[in-house]
Amino acid sequence: VKTRAKGDQKVWELRYYVAGHRRHVTVGTLHEFPSESAVRKSAKVQALLLGANAESPMVGDRLTMGALIARYKAEEMPQRQSTAASYRSYLDCHIKPRWENTLLENVKVMALESWLNELNLAPKTKSSIKQVMRVMFLCAMRWELTGKNPLALVRIKGGLKRGARPRVLEVGEFQRLVAFIKEPYKTMVIVAGCLGLRVSEIVGLQWGDFNFENRTVLIQRGIVHGHVDETKTEYSKDHLPLDPLLVDVLLKHRERCY
Repeated sequence: VKTRAKGDQKVWELRYYVAGHRRHVTVGTLHEFPSESAVRKSAKVQALLLGANAESPMVGDRLTMGALIARYKAEEMPQRQSTAASYRSYLDCHIKPRWENTLLENVKVMALESWLNELNLAPKTKSSIKQVMRVMFLCAMRWELTGKNPLALVRIKGGLKRGARPRVLEVGEFQRLVAFIKEPYKTMVIVAGCLGLRVSEIVGLQWGDFNFENRTVLIQRGIVHGHVDETKTEYSKDHLPLDPLLVDVLLKHRERCY
């Protein structure tokens, strides 16, 4: 670890080798890390060292959850944009604030269980946070940083139960609702009601996906926060039949579209 000038301030630079090739990365400013020991303890540096020393795993070295989180973010985040966004939110808003400075060896089952159950979140969200941590520990085991996964024994009260029972609309209620919606949202809601698609799949529809002669549509993409992605699951990618009345609605919508 060395300091060097960058503009009008000094920064810490980590220099290391990967497969015989020298690499370097800026870690932070001298103001953020007043000493070399502070730099070496940072999660970013620990994560880089974990990757660089993959052939000699640092088991027993006092690794923090922050280092595991940083390496997981760098190497193992899901490819699907919406899933990755959810994982980052769980990591940054919940997991890091509580566990970042905790040593890997000190993450215990009962402490995890108490923390998760005390979070002021829906049971399903707690289960999702648990799942992210479980996957991280599986990565840690694969990287030979730990020999156990404490999340395997953690229980969440009400685990996958819904916080509230979904309101199912009758046909007449749905028809009255549609009458109050303006285009293009009206057509989107009709498509949702007739085909049961996710919002991301409706937004991802293109005219080329429709075969009006055979009255089918191919679901093959989703759009979340402006990012075009694969469908959420492999089974979502499929041909669906179109009712003749839905075909009429879609063709009228196409006439209005530029």
